[in-house]
Amino acid sequence: LSNRSQFLDEAVMLAGEGVVSLLPETLWEETDWYTQGRSLDTDYAETVKQVIDLRRALDVLIAQPGVDAARIGYVGHDFGAMYGAILAGVDRRAVAYDLIAGTSDFNNWMLFGVAPDSPGIDDYKAQMSPLAPTQYIPFAAPAFVLFQFGGKDFYTPMGVIDEFFAAASGPKLRRLYPDQEHAMDHRFVQEDRLNFLREQLGLGG
Repeated sequence: LSNRSQFLDEAVMLAGEGVVSLLPETLWEETDWYTQGRSLDTDYAETVKQVIDLRRALDVLIAQPGVDAARIGYVGHDFGAMYGAILAGVDRRAVAYDLIAGTSDFNNWMLFGVAPDSPGIDDYKAQMSPLAPTQYIPFAAPAFVLFQFGGKDFYTPMGVIDEFFAAASGPKLRRLYPDQEHAMDHRFVQEDRLNFLREQLGLGG
C-alpha cells in the first residue's frame, strides 16, 4: 500500500486468481499530509498508531470468508514499505512482503525542509530512531521479503538501499531497476511483484 488506489488494479487482477485483498486508509495517502497533515510533535505517536492500525487491518482481512490465514502477503510502496518493515518485525502473520522504494529510517524523510539546527531536532531524531524500519526488518523471518528499488530514485540512494537490504532477515531478494524513479510504475516492476506473490502465496496451484 501507498494509498488505497495505487494497487487497486493489481488487487482486481489477483481477485481473478482467488485472492482477497484489503486496501486500507493510511496517514500518508492524502496529498497534503506531509506538509499540512503532520507535525514533528505528533510523528512518533502517529507512527505507532499506524502500525497498530495495520495489525487491525490484518485482523479484518483474516476474518473474511475464504481467506487462508497461512497465505497472507503485504505490498507497500514509499511510506507503505517502511511501515511494512515494522509490521514484519512485530507481527508473524504475513508470509511474504514486497517493500517498494522505502527508506531505512524515518529521519531520512521526515525532516525534508527542516533546518538541521532547528530547536528540538536532535530530540526528534532520538525519539524516532527506535522506529526505524532497519530496527524491525531483521525479525521478519520466516517471511520472505522482496525489495524493489529504482536506480534513479532520488529518495532512495544506493547507500540507503544497501543498508535496508542488509538489515533484513532471510529469505530475501533485492530487485534494482536502473531506469526507474520513485514511482516504480513500469510494467516489469509490477510483473516481478505479481510473480513473487504468486510464488510465495502458492497461487494457481
